[in-house]
Amino acid sequence: MTELTKKELSTLDSNVITYKSVGKAFFRADLPLLMNDMDKQVEKVTSEIEVLDKKKKYLERHINEAQTGLKEVLGRQ
Repeated sequence: MTELTKKELSTLDSNVITYKSVGKAFFRADLPLLMNDMDKQVEKVTSEIEVLDKKKKYLERHINEAQTGLKEVLGRQ
């Protein structure tokens, strides 16, 4: 969504009046400021995705280890 918005904003002239959404209100903001905020937002979300992927792999590995251990315990009986 941010990438699409950024793409649309990049087609505008730098002197166009733009607004930033803050809660339910809109405040006037310079176009370069909006573009910078969107870049930061993309970086933040990208790093969050990387962290979540690492957590997912960690949890999947531990699930597999637990399942293997459970199968071994049940197989002995």
